[in-house]
Amino acid sequence: MMNVGLIFGGNSYEHNVSIVSAKIISKIIRKNHNLALLFFDYDNNLYLIKNIEQDDIKKKAIKIDLVKGGFKTKFRRYKLDVLFSVMHGANGEDGLAYSVANYYDIPYVGPNHIASGILMDKYYSYLILKAHNYPVIKSDLIEKNALPKDFSYPVILKPSTLGSSIGIKVIENDDDLKK
Repeated sequence: MMNVGLIFGGNSYEHNVSIVSAKIISKIIRKNHNLALLFFDYDNNLYLIKNIEQDDIKKKAIKIDLVKGGFKTKFRRYKLDVLFSVMHGANGEDGLAYSVANYYDIPYVGPNHIASGILMDKYYSYLILKAHNYPVIKSDLIEKNALPKDFSYPVILKPSTLGSSIGIKVIENDDDLKK
């Protein structure tokens, strides 16, 4: 049996989605491995969680610190064979969690921090795919105070670095675009 750290939560718009993901994934991992539930709260404090199914998941939680190869409580050190991140959005999907794992020599599941950072940014991903001749829908990067003057509606507006479903708007006209 491997010692698996499941890291979730975090200071992100997708904090609660991450908790839901952790509830589902934890049931699968627990079948064959020792599982440590590692929860980042909104203030980036890290806790070892006892029960992810309760309403207040920090109830009976133990504050922990990452250390080389794992984590420690006030009284004990734990080795992790692998870290599995279900942190959605910023500080997770963008590669930051993997950078931290690299720093502490904790193996992890997923792409490296550089690939994660690129993949999290929808526009950079688009540019790379387009440069390698993959079929992609035309995309433009729009800065908040530099709105384009001439394109045809409707368009889909999507923040380039938020999650898959957050912030998507269908823009039908100039007034919608200004909002």
